[in-house]
Amino acid sequence: MVRVDPLISLLKGRRDVVEFLAKGFKALSDVIKTPDIGMRRQELFIATLRRLGIIEEAEEQLKREVDFYLKTDQGLKPYSLKTMKDVGIIKIAWNGFPSRERVESFRFTCPIVYITGKGIYVFELEDIESVKEEMGFDDFWWIPGGTTNPRGFGISKGAVEKLIERAESKGNYIPLREISAEIRREDYLEAFYEMVKRLVEKIDERERRLGD
Repeated sequence: MVRVDPLISLLKGRRDVVEFLAKGFKALSDVIKTPDIGMRRQELFIATLRRLGIIEEAEEQLKREVDFYLKTDQGLKPYSLKTMKDVGIIKIAWNGFPSRERVESFRFTCPIVYITGKGIYVFELEDIESVKEEMGFDDFWWIPGGTTNPRGFGISKGAVEKLIERAESKGNYIPLREISAEIRREDYLEAFYEMVKRLVEKIDERERRLGD
């Protein structure tokens, strides 16, 4: 019997959260055109799950592959988190020269939560390993060529497509509704100001406490 990943199972019962994430990712994509858009989407996803009280954020300095832990009856379950607008290469390592020896020595230690504009997927560890074995080194891995910045390495687009198929066959995915409405820059700046204003108010409050 196929068991659905616990994170996917939980989110399937919270359509309001899934709808919020779909609109939130769309809003961020409308106004952030810089390379750090991926990090902003990750922060939104983790912040949303933190408000639900169902995860603990990982200490990045200790285990870089793990981004958060889901609270389950069996304890904390680790996940790596990757977000993209469209299906493409998943960057696994960002730094260092991508020698074949380095790539071959890499070991996946947890499932990958993969989010695109079309859905939320969980690639289970056993599926990552089986697809890697089936495709072989050259087809599974993406290594930057000599004409690009030769740093890091990742999972090829073809391998990602196969992992998506595995996730869908197991029910380990949630489709995201396409959002047609757009967020304008003035909308973003207004919301950005309100966010910073709240942070400044927290600074003022904590300075008052320290002064008491």
